[in-house]
Amino acid sequence: MRVSRINRWLARATLAVAIGGPLAVAALADPPAPVPAAGGLAPQQLLMSKRAAQAECYRLLVERVFGLHISGDTSVAEMVTRNDTVRTDVDHMIRGARFSDPRYLSDGSCEMDATVTIAQVEATLKRSVDRVEHASGAVTSVTSETATTTAKESDVTVTGAGVAASATSPVPDPATAPLPALNPAAPAKPDLPPIYARYPAQKRLLARRAAQVDAYRLLYERINGLRLTSGTTMGDMLNHNDAIRAQFDGHLAGFSQTRERYGPDGVVEVQMQITLDEVVTTVHRSVDAVYHDDGRWQGKEYEDISRRNNRKVIVVVGCGALDTGRPVPAAAAAAPDAAVVPVSGPGDVEVHHELTTIRVGP
Repeated sequence: MRVSRINRWLARATLAVAIGGPLAVAALADPPAPVPAAGGLAPQQLLMSKRAAQAECYRLLVERVFGLHISGDTSVAEMVTRNDTVRTDVDHMIRGARFSDPRYLSDGSCEMDATVTIAQVEATLKRSVDRVEHASGAVTSVTSETATTTAKESDVTVTGAGVAASATSPVPDPATAPLPALNPAAPAKPDLPPIYARYPAQKRLLARRAAQVDAYRLLYERINGLRLTSGTTMGDMLNHNDAIRAQFDGHLAGFSQTRERYGPDGVVEVQMQITLDEVVTTVHRSVDAVYHDDGRWQGKEYEDISRRNNRKVIVVVGCGALDTGRPVPAAAAAAPDAAVVPVSGPGDVEVHHELTTIRVGP
């Protein structure tokens, strides 16, 4: 009897496996198709380009929200620019940035949007004076002030970009196989002239950054001015020496980027603007006087202070040049791992940023 019970139990167990077994196998028979890497990049390259885009977003947000320190030095001799350098520095903590999904472009670059919410506080002050003249001739006054504050939140959104260096790990089996061709589904950067296809995406992004720094310089010079020194030596009606030097050093904040354009000659233009608020203060005084029967005057003086903002928008266009000194051969231009070429040389715009502490809040 015990054996028959065991046999029936085994029969039921076998039936359960027979029914459940094919279902489990069917679920694993058709795994999802792997998503091709954007631009033919290895997984490490995708993550590194995404991180570079995130870091660029952080830098742009710090510059927009807190401003930056900028200094410049331009030397001109005999009507020829001998040296032109601009340096920008930021060192600030930022948190609460919200990122969009990464966009991997067909040239091997990655773009991301980042948004942070800031609060602006506006204060209004109203002052009134009560003045009373007594029968003895003494005058007393009481001043009262009423302050009201309003908070307004606004979003600041920037777009950062980054490129990936050559992968440090081999491509999955077969390791010797070349990287796959560009993914047709990866979108290309819109409205790019043909000259940008001959150079890696890194050079395009560096040219755009140079245009941004040039726009910073133009804004600072328009608002705060610069220190200019010049000397000219003439002898026998001939100009023997002519030198100009322009320098500035200060803080710039409150700007925003409104447009960027990639020219067919390799010049990138970035349009920026800044809004200046000129505060105009107006004081209105009024006096109410009452004459009493006993010959005493009683006066009450009111003082109303109002402030009005006159806004002025300054728009500049900064320019940056595509580094065409070392063009990529046609065969190498098609290879995604040839996307990193260092840029250096005389006359380059030097940009140095230090984001020493970065935290992202919930």
